[in-house]
Amino acid sequence: TDKRPTPWDNIFNIPTEEIIIKGPTSAPESSSVTTSASSGASTEKSPPLCVNYIEDINVRFGDETTPGSRRKPLCLNPVDTKPIPVDEDDGDDEDYADIPVKKDRLSTMKCKEFSQNYTSADDVNKENPQREYPHIAAIGVDESDYTDGSIFFTCAGVLISERFVLTSALCFTTNSPDLVRLGAFDISAGPDGGSAFDFNIEKVFIHPKYTSKSIYNDIALIKLDEDVIFGRDIRPACLNDEADSNGMGLATTGWGHTKFGGNEYNTLQKVPLTIVKRKECAKQYPRDSNIPNGITKSLVCAESNSIGKSPCQGDQGGPLAFFTYDPSISANIYYIVGITAHGKECGTKIPAIYTRVYSYLDWIEEIAFN
Repeated sequence: TDKRPTPWDNIFNIPTEEIIIKGPTSAPESSSVTTSASSGASTEKSPPLCVNYIEDINVRFGDETTPGSRRKPLCLNPVDTKPIPVDEDDGDDEDYADIPVKKDRLSTMKCKEFSQNYTSADDVNKENPQREYPHIAAIGVDESDYTDGSIFFTCAGVLISERFVLTSALCFTTNSPDLVRLGAFDISAGPDGGSAFDFNIEKVFIHPKYTSKSIYNDIALIKLDEDVIFGRDIRPACLNDEADSNGMGLATTGWGHTKFGGNEYNTLQKVPLTIVKRKECAKQYPRDSNIPNGITKSLVCAESNSIGKSPCQGDQGGPLAFFTYDPSISANIYYIVGITAHGKECGTKIPAIYTRVYSYLDWIEEIAFN
């Protein structure tokens, strides 16, 4: 059977007329996602990004090549839409993201308010995995035009407010997700009769400095079409407002593959992780075209505590988080340290790379909390 398209497909095999997704520095009045081409692009007609068959698929997780046919990918824009040329940012050795300087973060205050109103010390139940991660989001595509109406989940994300989900910009590079499922443990069960709810995507905000050529600034915000009603099964996580996350009991969660090219899980999985120092991480990820500036401060690396478990295909955009009890508000809180961005090999102790949330707090708050 033909494999479904995923955001890992064809990531670094960009056609001559490259498609670069640019997001606003603040929430726009209209338009969901804008596309533009890099300056200096050839004026000759180039093949469209979305084609019926894709050969030699390169994916961000794993170096394997999967030849063969693929069904027509879901396009970000019609093939007859002409992208607008823009100037790209010049690369240098500085970090791509500005480090925030505000002390009293609006996002932290709002999150604690949510947590105090909607949680208690007993609500996060580690014995009941359906309620252990109430902030996790499954991001997918309604495939009713292709199949019997099933939903194809491509990425993960994390609920951070009544209306916004934080995820990876890469999720919107090759596919066009249009749905977010919250409160789900088993994504195959559907929202009917359970704790899960589906929300349509109203807008997508891609970080303005993200391009598909590298892993930097791989972060995006999804605005849902209606407010989320919080409860035991659906609650937001807080954004980590501390620069240092060493020593925290970290974990990542998602419904991704068990190994490169392997089967996906329908039930939510978690992997305990440990922070890896930047210098050690850089030994596994030397500078190349995808990581031209190396492991900057806007990235964080973490490795699995056991062989055979690590982020993989389908986990893109999922949270790197730690759990703590805040006695000041008598509530359990999850803090998001990073967003899953890049990995070398699935199921190994080679560290994965995450977009450091702390580096993007100003941008996130400008859109999601104003």
